[in-house]
Amino acid sequence: MILSELLKHAIEVSARYAEPLAALESRLTQTQVQLEDLTEYELLRHQMAMARLEPLRVAQPIHLAWFTFDPLEPILRLRIRHAIETVRLFVKLPENQLDCYLQMIHRPEMVCEYRHVRVDYSEVYLRTNAPTSVIVHELGHWLEESVQSIKQVALEHIVGRVRHEAVIPLGTGYHRTEFTQKDAFLDPYLGKCQADGSRVYTELLSVGLEWLYRDPVRLCRFDPQTATFLIDLLESL
Repeated sequence: MILSELLKHAIEVSARYAEPLAALESRLTQTQVQLEDLTEYELLRHQMAMARLEPLRVAQPIHLAWFTFDPLEPILRLRIRHAIETVRLFVKLPENQLDCYLQMIHRPEMVCEYRHVRVDYSEVYLRTNAPTSVIVHELGHWLEESVQSIKQVALEHIVGRVRHEAVIPLGTGYHRTEFTQKDAFLDPYLGKCQADGSRVYTELLSVGLEWLYRDPVRLCRFDPQTATFLIDLLESL
């Protein structure tokens, strides 16, 4: 589809949800947070996110199943389900695809992390307050590692964009060993690399899908190159 079509649709949907979301946000900040209010807010934000991405819906979504042996807060379970539903919205079911299983591992104090264990099984490490968009981010890593053709295309796209960019630290909020080549990315994390500019994986699918979920309007407006690449890639799967 054309980028302008997704942008127009996302703007219209965001406008419809603006007032009820603002009312819920006001309740969450002015009173003691109740689980019912937080759940309602999560559901409404997810409904908006899915509605904004509706033009990308595929006919035969990929199969994903998740499990955990860890006790999870109800909100975290809800966010996991929302993230899975989001990825299934626009990733098609390949021919002869193996069933894919994701183990969600609760690590309250750590930053989220993805581990590709084998072709049909991966692990996602989550902190207690991980938002849905961050879980979608980790599933972006799953997608890149699970389909090698995607990984190669993503690497080629990133390397092509940053070939004239200096390697600089990511800076405040990141570990001192994390570097990037900024280009015109909406989020400098998209250009993440090693200190020598090398990379064996990208943040293109992970950060890109995270932004499609969080704010496709901002992504399309301020980084149309990444948005166009993602849409074309998803449609080619």
